[in-house]
Amino acid sequence: MPVIECLAALGRQADVEAAIRRDPSAFADAIRHAPHVPQPLSDAAISVGGEWIGALARNTDAVAEDPVLRRRLAGTGHPLVARAVFENEYGPWDSVDLRVLPAAADGADPDWKPRLSRLRALTRTRENEGRLGAVALLRATVVAPFPKLVTAALASPDVLDRAEQLRGLLSLYAFGGPKALCAALADPDVARELRRHAGTAHTDADDGEADDAAELAAWALGDPDRGVEALRRAVAAAEGVPDGLTEDYLNPWNPLDWSALLAAHTRGGRSRPG
Repeated sequence: MPVIECLAALGRQADVEAAIRRDPSAFADAIRHAPHVPQPLSDAAISVGGEWIGALARNTDAVAEDPVLRRRLAGTGHPLVARAVFENEYGPWDSVDLRVLPAAADGADPDWKPRLSRLRALTRTRENEGRLGAVALLRATVVAPFPKLVTAALASPDVLDRAEQLRGLLSLYAFGGPKALCAALADPDVARELRRHAGTAHTDADDGEADDAAELAAWALGDPDRGVEALRRAVAAAEGVPDGLTEDYLNPWNPLDWSALLAAHTRGGRSRPG
């Protein structure tokens, strides 16, 4: 391992970060081309931000070799990570990485705009139809803070499962408000897809709440106080995640509530037929 990489591996992130800021050229080659980037160096590059994140994400050897690095890059939600993912046509990025990335994105970041155009192209072109990467990417967009993209995913034929549909509807309300959710429900393609999973929810008891995705979305529009909360509960039940959303637990930059996870796992185990 070259000297710079050895020093970076042994140093603290704060020290490595300070060194990068002081002498960027000394670390540029390792970040861009080293087949393995030590975590103190990768975390320092991510912390410095900007083009350093993009350079690290485009280091195809290091990214392919290190699933932890991929997840940490995806967890930044940075548009330059998205650029690297889309330019490489997914490469080693798995379905979880593809979900964590848009979930962490800042919907107000103008640098995401060209990434959205590329994303739409990747998921719409005929030659990509049925490709696992394109399908996984389309399914991941339900968590994105970009209502038009979420609506396109909801309208895609035979792609989303019920949990993903519910998550997409919640994303529309969260990031586009009632107007975006109402527009999606009025879209005949979205309505067709929501009907595919109507009546497929499985609950331990009848709590009197709607379980149909379209009904839950309509409730959120008609009675935001109770309806949105019911939609959130339906998402949590469908994804099997307590008091949160799946991507929040998958993002390595977010702290985990292990007690809540253990309690949810215990409840889930008890509810399975023996």
